[in-house]
Amino acid sequence: RGSNYISAAFATAVLLIAIIVAHYAQQGMLENYSYISSLGIGFDLSLNGISVFLMLMTSIVFFAAALANFFFVKEEARSFNALFMLAETSTLGVFLAANFFLLYVFWDVAIIILFFMIFHYGGYDRRYASIKFLIYSIFSSGLLLIGILLLYLYAPAHSFNISSIEATAASIPKGVRAAIFIIMAIAFMIKIPVFPFHSWAPDAYTEAPPTGSAIIAGVLSKFGAYGMLLLFMTLPVAKEYSMYVAELLVFSIFYAAIVAVTQKEIKRMFSYLSIAEMGFIVFGIAAFNQLGVSGALYGMFSHGLVIAALMIAAFAVDKSLGTTLISRLKGIANVMPGFSYLVLFCICAAIGLPLTTGFVMDILILFGGVKAFSSFGVLPIFAAIVNGGYLLWLFERSFASSHNEPKVIEYPEKTLYAALFSIASFVVAFGVLPFLLLRVFAT
Repeated sequence: RGSNYISAAFATAVLLIAIIVAHYAQQGMLENYSYISSLGIGFDLSLNGISVFLMLMTSIVFFAAALANFFFVKEEARSFNALFMLAETSTLGVFLAANFFLLYVFWDVAIIILFFMIFHYGGYDRRYASIKFLIYSIFSSGLLLIGILLLYLYAPAHSFNISSIEATAASIPKGVRAAIFIIMAIAFMIKIPVFPFHSWAPDAYTEAPPTGSAIIAGVLSKFGAYGMLLLFMTLPVAKEYSMYVAELLVFSIFYAAIVAVTQKEIKRMFSYLSIAEMGFIVFGIAAFNQLGVSGALYGMFSHGLVIAALMIAAFAVDKSLGTTLISRLKGIANVMPGFSYLVLFCICAAIGLPLTTGFVMDILILFGGVKAFSSFGVLPIFAAIVNGGYLLWLFERSFASSHNEPKVIEYPEKTLYAALFSIASFVVAFGVLPFLLLRVFAT
């Protein structure tokens, strides 16, 4: 079992280093193999500033998840790690794909793998959660495929290549462009998720296996955000609908923040926090200016790390204390102080504590939103205040409010601490030195 997790962690660490080296060594087309040349379908991979952002986030999350698996996965380690590595491969494929057809293939492969991960390794209601996840995902994939085919048919180049479509999309009839935008936007909003397409997420996040939940909340949600960014970059008509998208996102942000306050269980509370944060990130994309897009990319990076850490921590509380009901958790810091401090740090990063990546995200998206939408761009900050209030209330009530010492069933292993600490290290490093990542996007 240990060798499987070590192999997964080592492979991910090597990939992390390879991403950094590849970025500084070359950018542009990495691989280009023709598959069905008559339809312009090929195995095309490219590396740019956006893909480096998302691949770096993905590698850090999977590295931390591989370390956390030592604590969570005690049985069927080999089969679980096979799914785990396949999930990472397909996820990276989405962010590297240079044509929409390949992006769609990797998108569907990742969904199928994560469905089996929830269905076989999930919690008590895993069957319900996995089927619901699959139904929403199939609907999303179907809409995405329709949008891609319409792009292929109506773009002058008749190509799936993202760069070619971006260069010629202005020639597509305006009515068709509007239809493509609406179809693909719904597909991406399901994956983000955004109200009213969000109901699959709390169940999937809660019932998935611990590291599967970290992957779905931290990485899979970026499929939708990345898709929305591509959509705004590809279709000029998207800018005409940016205000409508922003209004829907603001409603989704406030809805998720308010519903989170009413939750009685930590994992579901963090699930709605994730929905609110993702709405804020895509709000930066809707602004579609340099500040907003930079903030959205930084937000994808920050959210991926922080929500993955929080989901891992929530499942660790469940395994160690036997429950995640807020009313039954008191004084966790008295028996697991180091763990509690790491959770507090992650909460502060989610709130946007200065010198963390969350703070950089908030500042960039706020200024980008104000620049694009005037005073309307300030509204998401009020939801962020609500998020901060209930997260700090959660910590005070469950971790630090009692002199009692709850009974610990199983203390977290050192590898779990290493997983949380590794994420915290990157959150601080890129919070203190944000220009390191922003320079990557600029190039």
